[in-house]
Amino acid sequence: MHHQPKSSPRAQAKWLEIEKLATKLIEHSETQDEYQPAPKSPLAGDDTHSQPYHVSHAVQMNITSAADHLHATCTLVLRTGFLHLAAPATLARSVLECASTAIWIASPTTRDERITRALKWNIADVRDGDRAATGAGLPVPTSLQDRKAKIEAVANKRPCSSSRSAAATRAPTRQRPPRTTSSPRSA
Repeated sequence: MHHQPKSSPRAQAKWLEIEKLATKLIEHSETQDEYQPAPKSPLAGDDTHSQPYHVSHAVQMNITSAADHLHATCTLVLRTGFLHLAAPATLARSVLECASTAIWIASPTTRDERITRALKWNIADVRDGDRAATGAGLPVPTSLQDRKAKIEAVANKRPCSSSRSAAATRAPTRQRPPRTTSSPRSA
């Protein structure tokens, strides 16, 4: 870490502007009614057809996470007095990933595709949560298979579920480097 160099007044003003926006988003996320879909809107209809895995909840969770990471980025840049080399970029990447995921879920023009994407996100979320909990040695009260089965049951209720149920709930795969069988010490 290095002491923060003086930034230009223009850059400082822009960071302060972004911080105000992030703070407003965080404040909105604390109010349940702020993220309720408008009655009779396509998103409200999506929620009716995807219960209990509401499309709006998946969108809201990603927007809230993006806002939280944006606020943390601003706090880190504006308030610590240090120039962190990697942390702001890591936080900014999380902002982009979460905001992009919210857009990815909400943007299709068809209800089936929005629901499919929300269900895929839920499958990835429960899989990642299970992986994190078991990796930390924490108990998982409901098995991953049971949680995935509940999500798949929602997918199977969809009109085109016979052809898409398995694909609809298959979580997007994340590319990971291949594991090696030998450690650097044994080489």
